[in-house]
Amino acid sequence: AEGKSLSDIFKMNRYKTVSAFENGETNGHALEIRLYAENPENKFSPSPGQIVKFSVPPEEHGRRYELGVDSNSKVSIYYDPMISKLIVHADTRMEAIKKMIYLLENTVCMGIETNKAYLI
Repeated sequence: AEGKSLSDIFKMNRYKTVSAFENGETNGHALEIRLYAENPENKFSPSPGQIVKFSVPPEEHGRRYELGVDSNSKVSIYYDPMISKLIVHADTRMEAIKKMIYLLENTVCMGIETNKAYLI
């Protein structure tokens, strides 16, 4: 999104709904982000350690997760530091961005550094 955060895009409200196909139908807009155990303020270096608490809001229509951890999981230095994929779907791009911001703001990962604040 042109180097802008989701919050900036939502505030700018400059993106309009655009058909993805000239001769086809679309079904709304989807966004997927990847939550990583890495520190954006330290050149995105891995952040291994013990996850003390991990939680996401309950899944509901238009919201889906692929989780690789839970509370008390260990993030090793020997594997990919991806913690989870968070996916949202909505009728418009702005609604999808709002859903993703809500999801990120209400996802808890304590004990290690993550890229969550960078994504918002």
